[in-house]
Amino acid sequence: MIGFIKGKLAIKSTEYVLVDVNGVGYQIFISLKTLLSLPKVGNEIIFYTYTYLRDDSLRLYGFLNKEDKKMFENLLQISGIGPKVALAVHSVFNSNEFKEAILNQDVDLIRTIPGVGKKTALRLILELREKLELPELEKITKVEIPDKVLVIMKEAKQALRNLGFKPSEINESLEGFPTEGEQVITIEKFIRYALKNLRGY
Repeated sequence: MIGFIKGKLAIKSTEYVLVDVNGVGYQIFISLKTLLSLPKVGNEIIFYTYTYLRDDSLRLYGFLNKEDKKMFENLLQISGIGPKVALAVHSVFNSNEFKEAILNQDVDLIRTIPGVGKKTALRLILELREKLELPELEKITKVEIPDKVLVIMKEAKQALRNLGFKPSEINESLEGFPTEGEQVITIEKFIRYALKNLRGY
């Protein structure tokens, strides 16, 4: 895995750059925000890189600081989020701005990211708040899920992990769980709903 690349900026475009390292050109895919922060062609630059390998495809994604790279890695750990959407996040927000949007549970703001709808925005809030160890808010004003339901969901997910299920399987199995109406939400209901959707149950 390549952790960083330091060299001369040879070419820059809206999708990628070429960095000349001792005569070898490395193609590195970047976000729009990164593009706007680049120096002129010919200047020396360092990219903190993430190596994405899938099937017979290998790509390098580059960031100008370690925080943005870490955020990209966190996004890729979420089920249904690939490099395209993860890079789109960085085209709209820097890492601090995105953390603030997650902390404020600002669904409408997160939905401004290309390719992210309401369902995906809610999933990002639920999962990244745990990964980033952000504090819980006392009141939820912009997410249509009561705080007590979020707490119960978190406990149910932990129980399912204890049963040996992977986080990605758990997240998919809980999609569509009804959180509105007059029903009483319990951990048991979350777990039963998830088990119905998990393979082998």
